[in-house]
Amino acid sequence: MSKQKVLPILVIVVVAICILALYFFKPSARAKATPNNAWRVSVQKAHLTSNIPQLSLIGQVESPRETTLASPSNAYVNEVLVAEGNLVEKGQLLVTLDTSDEKLRLAQREADVADLNAQITAEKNRFQSDIEALAIEKDLSKLANKASTRYGNLAKRQVGSDVQWDESKQAAGKQSLSLLNRELAIQDHPNRLARLQAQLARVSALRDQSALDLARTQITAPFNGRITKLPISPQNRLRTGDTVLTLYDTDAIEIRAQVPLKYLPTFEFALQQKKPITGDFSSLGKTIPLTLSRLSGAIGKGKGGIDGLFSIEVNPQTQQAFPITVGRSLSISLKLPAVSESIIVPTQAIYGQDRIYTVQNSLLVSHQIKRVGTQTSLDGSLRFLIDSANIKEGANILITQVPNAISGMEVQITHSTNLESAQNAEPAQLTKKVDPQL
Repeated sequence: MSKQKVLPILVIVVVAICILALYFFKPSARAKATPNNAWRVSVQKAHLTSNIPQLSLIGQVESPRETTLASPSNAYVNEVLVAEGNLVEKGQLLVTLDTSDEKLRLAQREADVADLNAQITAEKNRFQSDIEALAIEKDLSKLANKASTRYGNLAKRQVGSDVQWDESKQAAGKQSLSLLNRELAIQDHPNRLARLQAQLARVSALRDQSALDLARTQITAPFNGRITKLPISPQNRLRTGDTVLTLYDTDAIEIRAQVPLKYLPTFEFALQQKKPITGDFSSLGKTIPLTLSRLSGAIGKGKGGIDGLFSIEVNPQTQQAFPITVGRSLSISLKLPAVSESIIVPTQAIYGQDRIYTVQNSLLVSHQIKRVGTQTSLDGSLRFLIDSANIKEGANILITQVPNAISGMEVQITHSTNLESAQNAEPAQLTKKVDPQL
């Protein structure tokens, strides 16, 4: 083989050997450090205890005892002593009506009563007179009959005239008729007396009605209340039944609030067992207690719950702290029956509606939970009360909101707290750990 042909082949072999040598004997590359992407989070120790859930509702003040006072008769308004919004006491004079018409009507009724009393007295006197006259009528009837018999005997013997006999018979008949009328008058006395007494009862009732209408011209408060409507003014002419004013009883104040249907069994059971559900609301810096009285008998269309009616104890101190105004809306906080084996967590521990995470071996573990109520911490922040589900005592509950949290995600615990310190703890700051070598 010629030298010219061997040289290229030799060059190719040498190049191939160099490439292989470089490949097999190259220095190993230094491993690049990977960043640690674990989120730094705060956790709260789980404490399974018996807790009292709180339920916040929006209520409205109302009174089941609202009354409209009406005019008892046709009359002019004489004087108005109150104004809309005034608080009044039971028996307090509110409005006076003109009494002229009622006084005249009462005088007429009293005259009718006096007339009937006189008629009854006359009837009783007439009865006594008829009793005494009856004996005389009987004697006169006997004498007339004897005279008629005597004249008849004389006429038969042709000693007396037939005219005298006829006159004696006529006299005897008249006397018998008079006796019969007297006896009938005596027998009918009870009926006449009863009729007069019935008339007296009727006119006496009319008189009493007139006296009542006269008294009603002085319109007074039927209970301790507050005026809501006053559509009249002095010298207005009112007809019978026209509205004078409207007021409600301030001693029968209730708060109506809609109870969500999911809490309805709890409320019904508490009422059946006579275990009151209590709560309170704030007014002018003071706390006013209230108690569940009853539940409404129907659920309104389009409502997601049933109305609960809560009673409050109204006293002078309460009225000062709580201005009673029907229709006022306010927020009430209720204490529900205690729930055993439950856990209190801050709002930031809840993901979605029914999920929390615990931290086990620096990894997140998802738990589906049920919210059974809320509580307000000492600093006023809202906290959720959840069932224990499968969470064990002392478990680390994640209280930091981690974006895109999922089971198995790596985290690093930087702060751990318990329930007591969590009451006043500030919301946890979310940071991401980065390798300092990068």
